[in-house]
Amino acid sequence: MGSGSVHSVMVNGVMVYEDRQFNFDCDSIYAQARKAAASMWRRMDALA
Repeated sequence: MGSGSVHSVMVNGVMVYEDRQFNFDCDSIYAQARKAAASMWRRMDALA
């Protein structure tokens, strides 16, 4: 059993993942994550 077995997820009575799709905009979250990762790598490079 793994994450591929998950079909739907409900949190506090609200469906956040249904029919294997999120009910919100993932693109903005991915963009923020890429920005944070780039910032982290710049800080790591500065330490070297």
